[in-house]
Amino acid sequence: MRRRIVILASLVGLALLLGLLLPTPTFMAGESQPLTPQTNTLAPCLGSLYGRVIDCDTLKPLKDVAIYVDGTLKATTSGAGNYYIGGLAAGTRTVQAVKAGYLECQQSVVVKSCQTSLLGFSLRCQAEVTVLVKDNVSGIAVQDATVSVEYTLCCGSRPAPATATTNALGKAKLIVPQGTWTFKVTKAGYLAGEFKNIVVVCGPNDLTATPFGLWPCPRVNGKVTENGKPYAGATVKLIKVAATPSEQKYTTGANGRYGFPCAEPGTYKVRIVIGGVAKCESPAFVIQQGNTEWNLNREVIGCVWQINHWP
Repeated sequence: MRRRIVILASLVGLALLLGLLLPTPTFMAGESQPLTPQTNTLAPCLGSLYGRVIDCDTLKPLKDVAIYVDGTLKATTSGAGNYYIGGLAAGTRTVQAVKAGYLECQQSVVVKSCQTSLLGFSLRCQAEVTVLVKDNVSGIAVQDATVSVEYTLCCGSRPAPATATTNALGKAKLIVPQGTWTFKVTKAGYLAGEFKNIVVVCGPNDLTATPFGLWPCPRVNGKVTENGKPYAGATVKLIKVAATPSEQKYTTGANGRYGFPCAEPGTYKVRIVIGGVAKCESPAFVIQQGNTEWNLNREVIGCVWQINHWP
């Protein structure tokens, strides 16, 4: 047994001695080295984002703003308004900055491998606006009117207009940024209303003390007769006299009547056409805001007009 141990030790010593004496393999520059059975492949180099979020109006940093990348929460800003996001694959990313009391901002950014990109945000605080829409003639609240506001943000693309519909009380609520904006109101049967330089501030804004008033559409109607009897099949044209004239057409029925439901303020004439030939044209008349109806009755023979309007 002792002899076997001595022989084994001698062999180990001989192997160590040969290892020290034999030269270590060397490789020339550019020469491939043999791969070992287990080779680690390097992970792709990822990109990152950093930036700062501030209040658009005060320019102060905003804390606790949530930063989303492609819809996933990735970071929250510090007390100095800063954020950092690492480990992002290269490509175009959609980044959103979201904070309570502010309108969110969305931007696109190209993330590059092994690089850190800068992307800052400026947020505007939101105003909660309540408006009231009334009929300028009757003073009655107007239901189902559409109220819209086009606004701008400090960053990102221009958003779609904020819109709301009035309820049975004529009221509507909209969320817009703090600022000075133009409110537009539309409703079938009314002239469109535009209300400029409306100032709103952060938080609730009750504007109902100064209602947005709509004027009912002035209606132009009448009757075409011949020898006192209704004339059917006449083409009636309502022509707006302007640098670029425009017209509306109506064909009388068996009762000889015609009607145009909405004519914007301006100067007009009514022309009667029978068999493709203009037979008669009314004197020019001016439609103003507040006019609810114009009535023009016309007798074919003699081209006699009876013109009235209300109020």
